[in-house]
Amino acid sequence: MNRLATFLALAAGVAPVHAQSTVYDAGTAGNPPVAPDPQTMGWNLFDWNGQVGLAPVSPDGATGLNAWEVADNTGTGRAIYEAWFFDPGFFEYTLTMRMTAGPSGTIFFDFQNGYTLASCHYRVDFRVQGADVIATDVVTGNTFVCANGTDGYHTYTMRRVVGSVIEFQYDGVTAGIVYGELPDLCWLPGARWGAYSNAGLGRARFHRVEFQTLPAPVGEMSFCGVPQPSSTGSPALLSAAGSPVVGGPGFALDAYLLPPNQFGYFLMSPNLRPAPGVIPPGSQGRLCLGPASIGRFSRPGEIQFSGAAGSFHLDVDTLDVPTNPPGTMPVGTMYFQGWFRDNNPGATSNFTTALRVVFQ
Repeated sequence: MNRLATFLALAAGVAPVHAQSTVYDAGTAGNPPVAPDPQTMGWNLFDWNGQVGLAPVSPDGATGLNAWEVADNTGTGRAIYEAWFFDPGFFEYTLTMRMTAGPSGTIFFDFQNGYTLASCHYRVDFRVQGADVIATDVVTGNTFVCANGTDGYHTYTMRRVVGSVIEFQYDGVTAGIVYGELPDLCWLPGARWGAYSNAGLGRARFHRVEFQTLPAPVGEMSFCGVPQPSSTGSPALLSAAGSPVVGGPGFALDAYLLPPNQFGYFLMSPNLRPAPGVIPPGSQGRLCLGPASIGRFSRPGEIQFSGAAGSFHLDVDTLDVPTNPPGTMPVGTMYFQGWFRDNNPGATSNFTTALRVVFQ
């Protein structure tokens, strides 16, 4: 299956949410005096063959942080920490880690959401290359360069915020998508981290490992044809959060996987075009809204800039939306999409996936 077909398959699934969270926190210098064993904080050491050194580092030099060191000293070492989170839906899974050695990818973290016939096993391996840490999606072999990752503690995150698409982030900035594969039937559903035998060596110090569920997004993805990749190599995604109640406690739109440092804005319409939609002149993307009654969130304070993170966020006042004339969000179905500038390779524009929200 090609990458775009895989993206569409992943985006179609939405799982129920369960309120679950597990955190390993090694603490800071003197608090506690010795970094705790992860097994005392909800992480089970289920696969250790004695060839990987496990030890507290309290503190880790001038960082002032305690850590739990995982030192894979042989080509066949295994030490895997696990916590079970069966079918958690939307989540954020973050390592705060300092890689100290590792020419090959033995240090890892992964997530598996169950024994299904869909892609549901995601894994990223880490290795050191000069001053950088190289993160590798084991399914595709795609690499993400985590610049200067050996100079201290950094965060590495897998995040699912829309459909079943997994983002990989380095220090809070989206680096790309991690693609899934069929599950490893030897492992139960859940989250894992540590060192895994692959004929490689690696050493890392973990200050904090956190898995937490996120609120389910509001609405569902809608398509009017195959989404067109931007200069990032992936289609941009749109999600919503908050309350779909007009005049309610809050409603927000978020766009992800945008090209960095580009301007754009959100669109809304009560209508969704049938496939294949339309690609406007000068654009590479597929407009799914309309053809009539398209409102543009392009008023003062609504224009977006994607920044280094490649994302948009807009808190929407449902009592003042860009209908014609501007007014209250209509009760019923509304479709949203994001428009953004791009260079791919010349100046152009593109659109996020569309989102359907039913307002009350």
